Amino acid sequence: MFHKVIQVVPTNDYKVYIYFVDGKIKLFDASEIIKKGVFQQLQNIELFINSCTVLNDTLARHRVARFARKDLG
Repeated sequence: MFHKVIQVVPTNDYKVYIYFVDGKIKLFDASEIIKKGVFQQLQNIELFINSCTVLNDTLARHRVARFARKDLG
């Protein structure tokens, strides 16, 4: 079952609190994923914080997706 995300709150240590429509709250640790591929751009903490958003009921990093499209041509 897919749980809809209603809010995300990024932290200064590369974690994101994810709030779900059913009231659950999860803490996602992104500290490892930012070491790989296109996500390396998110090592800039300001970019990380400003890029976390809700898109299509899930956590999205919209600016990183834009950068990835540019990199892919």
